[in-house]
Amino acid sequence: MGGRPPVGVKRFPSTASLGELASSEIIQTVTTKRPAPQVPAAQRKSNRDRRVAALSLDLVRAENQRAIRALNQALLAGELHDAMVLCLQSNLLMPLAALLRSLIDTSVLGIWLLKYATDAEVSDSVAHISTVDVVQRAFGPEDRSMFTFIFQPVKGTDHEFYRDVLHPSIHGDALHIAMRVRDQASKRTWVHKCLFHANHVYVYMLLQFANSGKVPHEFQDYIREESAKAIRVMTALLEHPDWKGTDEQLSE
Repeated sequence: MGGRPPVGVKRFPSTASLGELASSEIIQTVTTKRPAPQVPAAQRKSNRDRRVAALSLDLVRAENQRAIRALNQALLAGELHDAMVLCLQSNLLMPLAALLRSLIDTSVLGIWLLKYATDAEVSDSVAHISTVDVVQRAFGPEDRSMFTFIFQPVKGTDHEFYRDVLHPSIHGDALHIAMRVRDQASKRTWVHKCLFHANHVYVYMLLQFANSGKVPHEFQDYIREESAKAIRVMTALLEHPDWKGTDEQLSE
């Protein structure tokens, strides 16, 4: 019964042959080198943000975009704050620095959108925005003073807290090894430092939003409750016997 098929009758490949053919095509597709598009990183990020905005921000009326973007930052800040609490409850200390860095970035961007961005900037990409540049060059004296801790020097070095501790912590570099081998007293100081700054940043951002008059009515209770909760946590931290409380000790 084998042999050649009758004339006019097409022989279909077996299932095994189809699998081999598909695998071959996939491998060829994956391994074929294609020239990477020569688009500058900043432009690529801006194009990405514009695509996302077309599905989200552009659907919001222009007069509401500032409030909506600031509200989004406040909600994200709350989720990051909650994530830090969950990590502590599970004794997961390593993600604290990465979460604090994201919380700082989120809050700085929220305040900038709320108080300093022009109407054109509110509706535009934020891919080029730098936390350090915003704090140093865009913020007024009061807002800048609330974030000066990000420039705090690390004791005995020329390093800064945000740039050289929090920023690289996103990637799990040697900082994490150093943290894992620290003694318990040093770890407690680190935990308190992260929590103190997290609450300080979060409360300040919420208060700026609440005082702006731009909080949608349905979110006013949420903002008040979150502010009160974070203030209670900060008070408990400051009164805790393990809290050292001096700039010199915090920079360990």
